[in-house]
Amino acid sequence: MLTYTFEKGFSLSDQIQSISFSSNGKYLAAGLDDRVYIWDTATWLLNLRFRRDAVPIRALTWDNKGRLFFGCDGGILTMVTLNEQEYLSEGFCASERPIRHIAVSVMGNFLALGGDDEVTIWSYRAGASSRAKWEFVKRLSDPQDKLDKTSVNVSGLAWASGFPQQLVVAYDKQGVVTWDIEENIPLFKAGKTHHHVGVRSSHTDAPNVLIGGGAHYAIPSGRELRVYFRENGRDFRCLTSPGIIPSGAPMAWAHDGTCIVAAMERDIVLLQIEKRLETKISLKDCIHVSHLSWNRSTSSKGSMYRLAVVTNRSVLRVLRADSNRAFGEPRRLSDPHSRFLYCFSTVLLVLLVALINESTPSRFQFCLSSGSAHFQMTSQETRIRKLSKDSAMSRVRDKYGNVIFNPYNRPNDSRIHASDALLIGELKSTYVSATNRNEDITGQKESTFEKLVISTPNADYLPLVNVGQQVISIYVDGRWGAEDYAQWPQWYFDGREHFPYILRKPSAEALREHPLRRLWWNMTEVDFERNPGDEDGKLEQSIAQELFDIRTQLMEEVKLCVCNDGLVWSKLQACAGKMRQCTSTLLYTPQPYLVAMLTLAAAQRYCLETRAMLDRIADIGKNHASDDYPPANHSLLGCITNRVPVVYEMYEKGIPVWFVWPLSRVTSDTSIVAQGLVLLPAEFGVELKRWPGAPIFYQGRLARDIHNSIENWRPGNMDLRLLCGESIIPGEMKDAEKPKPEGHKEKKNRVEPYSKAQAAAKVASKRPNISINKDLFRQSSSAYMPNMPDVWKRALQSIDANTDRVVQHPDIHLFRGYAFPPAHMFCGEDDKKSLEHMLGWLVVRNSWIGSFGDVARTSALPGPQQWRTYLRGIALGLELTRPDDRKQASSMPETGQSTRSHSTRRGAKLKEKAREIFESIQVPSKNTLQHILWNGSCVWRRNELHFSILDRRVLVWDVIDHNFRIELMTMDQLLMAKEWKNTGTRLFREIKLNALWPNVLLLSTELPSPLNSGLTVDNLERRRPLIEAFRRIVMDWPGDTPQLLSRLSFHKCVDGKDIWDEEMMIKVEALAAAHYCQVFFDHFGRAPCVPCTFPVA
Repeated sequence: MLTYTFEKGFSLSDQIQSISFSSNGKYLAAGLDDRVYIWDTATWLLNLRFRRDAVPIRALTWDNKGRLFFGCDGGILTMVTLNEQEYLSEGFCASERPIRHIAVSVMGNFLALGGDDEVTIWSYRAGASSRAKWEFVKRLSDPQDKLDKTSVNVSGLAWASGFPQQLVVAYDKQGVVTWDIEENIPLFKAGKTHHHVGVRSSHTDAPNVLIGGGAHYAIPSGRELRVYFRENGRDFRCLTSPGIIPSGAPMAWAHDGTCIVAAMERDIVLLQIEKRLETKISLKDCIHVSHLSWNRSTSSKGSMYRLAVVTNRSVLRVLRADSNRAFGEPRRLSDPHSRFLYCFSTVLLVLLVALINESTPSRFQFCLSSGSAHFQMTSQETRIRKLSKDSAMSRVRDKYGNVIFNPYNRPNDSRIHASDALLIGELKSTYVSATNRNEDITGQKESTFEKLVISTPNADYLPLVNVGQQVISIYVDGRWGAEDYAQWPQWYFDGREHFPYILRKPSAEALREHPLRRLWWNMTEVDFERNPGDEDGKLEQSIAQELFDIRTQLMEEVKLCVCNDGLVWSKLQACAGKMRQCTSTLLYTPQPYLVAMLTLAAAQRYCLETRAMLDRIADIGKNHASDDYPPANHSLLGCITNRVPVVYEMYEKGIPVWFVWPLSRVTSDTSIVAQGLVLLPAEFGVELKRWPGAPIFYQGRLARDIHNSIENWRPGNMDLRLLCGESIIPGEMKDAEKPKPEGHKEKKNRVEPYSKAQAAAKVASKRPNISINKDLFRQSSSAYMPNMPDVWKRALQSIDANTDRVVQHPDIHLFRGYAFPPAHMFCGEDDKKSLEHMLGWLVVRNSWIGSFGDVARTSALPGPQQWRTYLRGIALGLELTRPDDRKQASSMPETGQSTRSHSTRRGAKLKEKAREIFESIQVPSKNTLQHILWNGSCVWRRNELHFSILDRRVLVWDVIDHNFRIELMTMDQLLMAKEWKNTGTRLFREIKLNALWPNVLLLSTELPSPLNSGLTVDNLERRRPLIEAFRRIVMDWPGDTPQLLSRLSFHKCVDGKDIWDEEMMIKVEALAAAHYCQVFFDHFGRAPCVPCTFPVA
């Protein structure tokens, strides 16, 4: 480790507020109340003393051009430029708040100022007057939800390295947030910055957090200094200090981010992150350390490191250390033995390089000097260079630092193999393995920062690939940017084998005559036909019909498709269902323009994906084994991978493929045809501007979850419209138009309860006969029923099931059924029938989920008997548990003059209605279905059954959970109908509801983990915010109980720490659950499906 020794000291009369070295180490600046001192570090003479009268100076920083920026309490920003003989100062008033933090971007074109609760962004405009050089751009939003009243205080600013549009901001109570300044949205939130484990300090200040432009941030905790990943807040290192690091103690990054300098009570400690080494630096007569600044400067004599420390508030000390091998400096060859070993090894290296180049040197000149060895091949006048650190070969780089690949043809073999490079280029990004482990592409557990290259054996360009942090959101064209698998090559993951078959957007000339040209078409408001006097409308009829015709053609191929793999067949049906839903919506359903644009993008994506699945199924049976590789099909998008077998597979099929690998593995035997530029998605017309205010659907490392978030989202998830978007409250519009009496106060986010008198006047005087199944108001005793929490048991039992309470609105028939099979079907006394229903449901589950969001749905939900009839018919037709014995019954005459009994005719009517409801669901044939998968295992094969009790309980939990979600959303749409009709308040309701669903998805074919299973999760820390989210939904509903719930908050944040009132939480949960169950019965006329605990044993 380095040894820091005292170099210079200054005892000043006033308290020092801040210190900072210039980027080149030439100057040291210190702010004292209303003055700034600047010393020349070469002579330690005072170079400049600048005074800002009566305005205390709070922040200092330098930019890369040598300009000093300092901010004051009055919001005044001053810039000082130092020249040889003079200095230039200029400034302006940037804020009404004090400027406590300043960050200048690397290029010097953006400036971030932080003070108290605000962060402002400024842009530099060259050539303007002194006041106009820095122009205000925007103020960053608060890092928390609008409903969260926690105070905001900025504690640090830094620009992210390599990302000129990203600003890292540290907040005392909201954690470390990385902002996209162009969109004004948070990209990464790393959580709170308070960690109380191991704190033994008596300080009561908020703990200081050390941020920077790199990938980490650090927080002191007693004798520990914890280092975290900035993008996700996960632990990276835990460093141990020889003494306590007080809360609020100054810290600084040192030695290119490999070390941290921190102040202890009376000393300084230098902690090396990777090796976990520590060096204690003692300070004489030190009572308290208030400020630190570290700098590295380079001269002809070598590197030197300086550490400026403010002790006892007014004493400035400068410590200095010379370069040392521990921090990457070259080894000093101080003795003859070491010099001999070094020279001998270098001779061997020279001979090895000469043999590789097939040229043996005729004579070497060799000499030894103090600490160095020098060789020269005089016959060729070629100097032997040290091998590059990022390559096993000596790579030449141009003046911009880009590696140069020279063309090379393998002797006696002119063919291009899969691991060769028709094109090759260098990537700039970091890497996360596709195996989702904490390792880089080379297999190392920790990245060696080796550069990666991208090559292709058959494609005609090199696409930019993001192998680092992924942020998935919607862009302004309704698509998903470079992460959209329908418009840009994606990383290859198992389970997404059809993605490489997705069609690439044709050229402008070919697009005009392409039969699928509408799948790459962009919508504008000119193509939207609004209804007279309304904001809603539809896509132009001819265009919508073209998309519908494409869907019809694809559905014909889907029906004729034969697939031996049941899982692939199920995925095809699910994707085709989503395609049908979106294309039908565009043709038949009026909707706002923005929703129509999102629906169009989803329809195009699902059409392309369905086409790709069909092409991949057709390609499975082909024999691609051949010594001659086919030419690439440039009409396909292809894929990107780091797996050599995948590269060979795609190359043999003629599918464009790109190989990402370390530069060190590009050997001298790799054939290279040409070096290419890595092209950006924008050069291919991919929109890269995010939709303002769009949520982030996935944030994390490169994994196939990014595709799950895109596949599972479609407009139907946010716009379910079980009521077709219309209010069902009788007389609602008339009541809204009535004049309000004097003194009337409008209730915000509320509507009045139903008036039974008005409802009765609108419907027939005779009430329909509502039958009540009282068994559904208590938990079933079946072994397949998951456990129901006590609070929901009591809520069910407390329901007043008097049918006179049921509100008789015109559309009540829409709610009497079940969106998913009712759980009691799977938990009946006849185990054979329950098994038939379960297996039948698993056959169509994915297809049903894919088609259920169709906003054109106007029919009632299927009732229990219709579900039984339909699922039993599937089980018998496919002979899942026993042979089909319905042949005799199916041969009965269809005439209405038959002598069938009333029950037989009623059964026939139920079957007919079931056919209408389920007609869009595709059921595989008996010969096609090979197996049924559930919960990660195969539960059924022909003549084999492995359906465990746990798997059955999980299946029952799944239908209960989905029914609860649909019923809660429909209940909210019913009671808050006015809010759901307005675009702005509708989004607010969706955000509230989405806070309850795992992965913010209403419907999902994937099972959640037990720790992310929703409102009844066993983990108390995860359940608290979900109960609070449920309270926020119910408290907006009409009635006395919701008004009481609006006043019973059990969560607050004190000094950045979440405080939960457990006793109040139990009371709130019971009140909200009981009210929900009673209100559900009053409007649906049956018992609700209530949450149960996820089965784990």
